[in-house]
Amino acid sequence: MELLDKGLKRLLTPIQVKIFMVALIATILIFFLGMVWPIPQPQVTSLGSQYDNTTRTIQNINSTSTGGVPPALIIWGIIVANNIKLAILDVIPVFGAFVFSISMFSTGRLLQAAVLSGSLSATNTISIGATLFLFPHTILEFSAYALAFSSSVVFIWSLRDKGSRQQALINYFVAIAATVFLVIIAGAFEASLFMSPILSVFLWFPVIYVAFWLRKKYHGNLADAKLQDETLK
Repeated sequence: MELLDKGLKRLLTPIQVKIFMVALIATILIFFLGMVWPIPQPQVTSLGSQYDNTTRTIQNINSTSTGGVPPALIIWGIIVANNIKLAILDVIPVFGAFVFSISMFSTGRLLQAAVLSGSLSATNTISIGATLFLFPHTILEFSAYALAFSSSVVFIWSLRDKGSRQQALINYFVAIAATVFLVIIAGAFEASLFMSPILSVFLWFPVIYVAFWLRKKYHGNLADAKLQDETLK
């Protein structure tokens, strides 16, 4: 528990939280931008086929024998492997900003193409994007990418002070560990969607509880820091 508290103190700093919130909003905006940006017809066909192939792969896992391994576990492994790869690229200073933007935009374009090609039934692409936010894995996954990106920004910013570079590096690796943890949890929640969509919706309850708990921790850290400053004065 003490180790967790130390890790949260390194993560829940004012600058980290502010940049994270900006990055999370940017993640959502870029995602929806990809869903409305016009796509040439040849790319609609290509991206639609890509979406169909991914869907077919998941359906095959659910319908074929997996040697006693639960299909949801295999799907979880595929999701986590892909998302960890993206998150680790996002956390690379400078380069991660490009990967972060391109991956979010490309995800939106893929869903738009799936709707335009008829692979997904919907009146418009925005409705599909909004529907995804009914499930907690979406916000957890986006939060993981936002944390990865924001931690790289904070790390670069912290390098200005030579005296705190070691602490900055430790904070950076703590953020990477938290990003990987978030991706793993998001993957598990997304895999539950293939077992029971209702179960996936109910997983909002632990997510909301943890969000309020983290908010309480953050404000507690601010109060402790303020008290420490007043004591030193």
